[in-house]
Amino acid sequence: MTPDEFLGNQDASVRLRTQLLEPDPEGGLPTVVIQGTRAALRFLAELLTKIAAVGGLPFDIHLDPRGAGEFHFDETSSVGLYIECIDS
Repeated sequence: MTPDEFLGNQDASVRLRTQLLEPDPEGGLPTVVIQGTRAALRFLAELLTKIAAVGGLPFDIHLDPRGAGEFHFDETSSVGLYIECIDS
């Protein structure tokens, strides 16, 4: 099953919550927060596995909480996910 087929077969009730934490004032870097139920985190793990298994690399997927793939995100999400496998 391809990553696109996998995404198309998912239950819309399984949603991730994503946010960007700003860096601390002492010079840290921003942090991406990904939260979800066990089912949502399993969904993400399976998606990563499907992307890693694709032949003919590179391969990428972009999911946006306000665009393509929005039903995979909680309504409070403020950061999308761009996942790219660049080598085998």
